[in-house]
Amino acid sequence: MTRINFVELIYQTAGEFNEKFEAKDLTTITKLPKESVVIMADGRRIWRVVENLYNNVAKICHGTYQSLCDHGDIGAEGNLLY
Repeated sequence: MTRINFVELIYQTAGEFNEKFEAKDLTTITKLPKESVVIMADGRRIWRVVENLYNNVAKICHGTYQSLCDHGDIGAEGNLLY
């Protein structure tokens, strides 16, 4: 387990999927805090989870569609709506 900046991970993943989403006319709406949200996780596994979410959006959604990523209210227990 390592400390991972989850906000940075989401933005990096969105950047990697940008071309794929544009080709399918998909728009990503990301509402994340400007400050870091640090989580303790296995880097490879959390990357796979986030990558799978983005891949699922790319596979399932067609035409004009908006994908929303919202951090919710981050407190002692963070929430993520995707």
